[in-house]
Amino acid sequence: PVDWVWLVQDFILFLNRRVLSTAKNYFWVFQGDNYQVEKENGIVAAPVDKIHHHKRLREMREGDVVIHYANSAIRALSTVVKEFVIAEKPYLRDKSENLIVEVDYNELSQPIKAQEIAKKFKDHKDLLPAKYSPLTKDLSANQVYMAAFNEASYSLLFNECNYWVFQGSPK
Repeated sequence: PVDWVWLVQDFILFLNRRVLSTAKNYFWVFQGDNYQVEKENGIVAAPVDKIHHHKRLREMREGDVVIHYANSAIRALSTVVKEFVIAEKPYLRDKSENLIVEVDYNELSQPIKAQEIAKKFKDHKDLLPAKYSPLTKDLSANQVYMAAFNEASYSLLFNECNYWVFQGSPK
């Protein structure tokens, strides 16, 4: 027999996530040494734990935008292709549970260095997210894995500049 309550609940969840929610969310991921291996696997990943910036991977939805910051520069932009799963990291066989989100990487032809980012936000700190921002008050990189971002900050970084183009065609 069909459990109608569960069926209706799943349908409402589907409507909320896929039909009614059209606004993109923006995230900023600090990958460091993991950048290359995560790019090769088309993922971002974090341990399953209670740390707020790791749990943020659970909030990512298909179509959301991710800014990839590694080695003191923004290296790529990506779009979330598939929402999180709990699994082992494909590049490590340590049997630990991780939140893994599938993303479509688009490398920038010219990385945006930390100094350029700070210069962009020098007079626009008010555009940065008030809570869990990727940049500190002095506009250096905040030491978290996944930070919140917003459309206004994204537009300041990318839409006002003409030379931040992708290697290949953007998606």
